[in-house]
Parts: sequence; C-alpha cells; structure tokens
Amino acid sequence: MTTSKKRKQPVSGAGTEKGSLLKPVLLVCLAALLQVLAFPRAGLWILAWVQAIPFWYAISRAGTKKAFLLGWLYGALISIGVSYWVFYALYVYSNAGFIVSLLFLLVVNGALIGIFWALYGATANRVLRLCPSPFIRAVGLAGLWVVMEYGRANLLGGMPWCLLGHSQYRVPQLIQVADIAGVYGLSFLIIFTSYTLYSACTCLPDKRMCGRRVLPALVAVLAVVVYGSIRLGQYAPNPQESAAGSPATVAVIQGSTAQDEKWEKKNTDDIMSRHLRMTEEALAKGARLIIWPETTIPFYLQDKMPEGLLNLLRTYDAGLITGGFRYSGTKNNYTFYNSAFYVDGNGIRAYHDKLHLLPFGEFFPLGFIDVLKLRYAAPRQYTAGTAYTLFDTAAGTCGSLICFEVIYPRLAREFVNRGADFLVNISNDSWFGPTSAHYQHFAIAVFRCVETRRPLARAANTGISGFIDVSGRIVSQQPPFTEGIRLYRLPVEKRTTFYCLYGDLFALLCFPLCIILWICPRLLDPEKA
Repeated sequence: MTTSKKRKQPVSGAGTEKGSLLKPVLLVCLAALLQVLAFPRAGLWILAWVQAIPFWYAISRAGTKKAFLLGWLYGALISIGVSYWVFYALYVYSNAGFIVSLLFLLVVNGALIGIFWALYGATANRVLRLCPSPFIRAVGLAGLWVVMEYGRANLLGGMPWCLLGHSQYRVPQLIQVADIAGVYGLSFLIIFTSYTLYSACTCLPDKRMCGRRVLPALVAVLAVVVYGSIRLGQYAPNPQESAAGSPATVAVIQGSTAQDEKWEKKNTDDIMSRHLRMTEEALAKGARLIIWPETTIPFYLQDKMPEGLLNLLRTYDAGLITGGFRYSGTKNNYTFYNSAFYVDGNGIRAYHDKLHLLPFGEFFPLGFIDVLKLRYAAPRQYTAGTAYTLFDTAAGTCGSLICFEVIYPRLAREFVNRGADFLVNISNDSWFGPTSAHYQHFAIAVFRCVETRRPLARAANTGISGFIDVSGRIVSQQPPFTEGIRLYRLPVEKRTTFYCLYGDLFALLCFPLCIILWICPRLLDPEKA
C-alpha cells in the first residue's frame, strides 16, 4: 500500500525560483522608475496605476528574505529618485560637502526610508504565496501598502512626502475621496486596481477569467469617480465669483530671493523694499490680507518692526501674515522658534510657533552629527511650538502651516477642528534650487484642502505660491523663481468632513486586516468556505 502527499501549487504564478538576481533586480528598478515618473515634475500620474506590477512579479518568485531585499532596493530607489533634491540642498546651500551630502541621500533618504518597503516586500511575498483568493490578495496587498505608508508618515520623525495617492493631485474626480479616507484611500485604490490588472494578466488568454478578476477594480474606481463628481458639483468651479465669498481679498507675495542672498546683511534693505513695493501694489488692488513667505524678514521682528510696513497696513486697514524667527529667554540661554506672525498697523497681534520641526534642518536628532551642525549658520537648534494658534484676519480665521507642516494632514485637520476658515502655508523652498521639490510640495498641499474642505493660500519665497480651493482645484499659481503677486477672494466653508472628525480611521482599519492575513492567509479562502 502506498500513500502520496498532494503538493501545494503556487498561487497565480507565485513560487520560489533559484537563479540569477539580474532579472528581479531589473524588474524592481523598472517599478521604481515608473513610480518616480508618476510624481511631479514629470507628473505621469497614470504610471502610478501600473508601477507595482513588475515588483510583484519579481517578489512572487522569491523567498521571504529575497523579497525583503528586493523591497528594500525598490523603496530606496523610489525615495532617492523622488527626493534627490536633498543632495542639492545640502551640497549647494548647506556647504555639507559632496561626500556628506551623497551619504545623507543614500543612507538616510535611501537605505533608512527603504526599510518600510523592505517590510512591505516580505509581507506581500507571504500574501502572494499563501493567499488563494485573487480578490483577497488584492485587498491584502493594498492594505499592506497603506500600512507601509502610514508607518513612513508617522515613524522615525515621519515623512509623508510623495505618498502614492499624491501622484493623482491633478485628477479632481479621484482625489475627492480624501475627505473620507485621506490620501491613504487613494493609495489603496491604486494598489488594489494595479494588482487586479496583474492578476488578470496571469489568466491570459482566458478572457472571461480576466474580466472576472478586473471587475472589482472597475466597480471601485467607478464608485470613487461618481463620488468625486458629486462632490465637485457641490462647490462652484469659480469660487472667487461665488456670492458666498469671504469679506476680504487675500494676496500672496513671492519675492523670489535666492537662498545665498537671503542672509547677507547688505541685502536686507533690498529684500524689504521689494516686499513693501509688492505689498503696496497688492493693497492698491483691494487686498486686505497680505501673506509673505517663511523667514521673509531676515531679522527678529520682535526687536525691529519696519515703520514702512506699519504705515502701509494702517493706511489700508489691512493685516499681514509673515514668517520669521522668534526667541525667548535671556542672553546665553535663548530658545529659538520658527514662527508665523500676524501683524496689523499697530504691530504684532499674534504669533504661532512651528509645531513639527524638520530633522537635520531645524533640529539634530543625533546631536553628534557636528559635521552638519557646524556648517550651518546659527541658530540651528529650534524648539517646537506647543499650541495651535489661530489668526483672526479680515478674511476669516486661519491656521498657519509653516513649510513642511503642510505635508502632515493631522496638523491641518486640528486647525480646522479648532475653527479655521482657511489654511495658510508659508514656506522657503529656495533651498531646493531648480529641482522638482517645489512642484511636489505644492501637489501635496492640494490634499489638505480636500481632506478638510478648506481653501489654502500658499506663499513660498521662490515658489510655488498660489491658491487651492476646497475641492483641490489649483485656482492660481506663481511659477518658481519668478517675482509676482497672486490675489484671490477666499470662499467661506463651514462644513466639516468625515476625515476631520475621524482622521486616518481608514488607514488604521488596514492594520487588523494585515494582521489577519499574516497570521492566517488562508482564513478567507472562498474554496474552504
């Protein structure tokens, strides 16, 4: 009598293969390239929907360890490709030196951030190998991607820069779902759809089976587009002409001061006169709230208030929001803050200290890295603020997001929950030179408007300055490295959103799903049911 054991069959082409690493490495490089090209400045957003297919093909034929390493390479290449401008900022403007700048890009932005994708590669490999249902695999891979992005946004200081959903910022019908699920909902939809396409390809030439596997994604995308179209119809396409407009026109000023000129004392008078000239022009055109970029004033505003500025604000009965440094304490024991000030004709009326500081830029998480610290001009160690300070302006109550704070949805959400009628983002992106960082930064800001249904006014030193309405439409923008004024009558919107009430609930719900799939990938097998 003989017995035989039934061998497990690989799922949808999944299995382990021994041999050369060249093919999977090339596939991973292709996937990373496609994702990088999906983001600004290339902005080929449609590539986001297929970029992961070569990656899944590569890891589905690998063991867990190999999938981990391939995921690490995948993430490192994406992070380096998207944020290559870090090297420019360090090497050109921070004088960190070529070696230090390159190592920072490769080690911190590449290898360290790549760990999140490495973990995704290992867990996705398990789902691909052991989960029998194509639909559940698609849900699981999308959920794992959201968990990976959420971890990247909140761990190790958090850097939610260019999450996959951000690539769709110019597709208004798709991004409206962010007022429910945030940008993570869109990332989930993209990965879910992408895997169904990959799964359908494995069924060729069986067209009927291909159709069955693609159908859930088509239904999901259609539902999101219908929802987005309905939401877009609820807001005027030209809100500046709406009868529900705010009582005051807002102007953003882009002075376009080069980073290497900004802190030269000999340029202080020229910088101030340029901004005062542009401010007077904007006031003459009807603006009653002026917004200057982050650190526009190259001195401490609490010590010296330009009389010419006060005279303009008094003459036109207007207000100004500007960025600048602030200090507290006594000599040899100062505490420094990166702040936003609200000024009227009588002087400083309120200030807001930056809440989320930039690692290595505004504080040094590893104090021994003096090789960077000593090359920066003082002060380099800032202290984070602790309060969400709202400014009461002629255009309404606003919350101020300073520089990179606009990439953190929780900050915008908290300002709106505390009563902000609109959001302001002041920034100094001149550090990044002629790179794609300006376009990426502006693209991410679009999602804060959709999530909270609040308009945003953005003033950046070298751009991109402009206005975004409550549906994420870019109403007006000033090109980078150009001097200009943009005016807009902000609409008043008081309604709240599901996202404002419950935050990243959708992303958090992906965690138990992923735990279930990891512990028991066959639990949801329809054949067993």
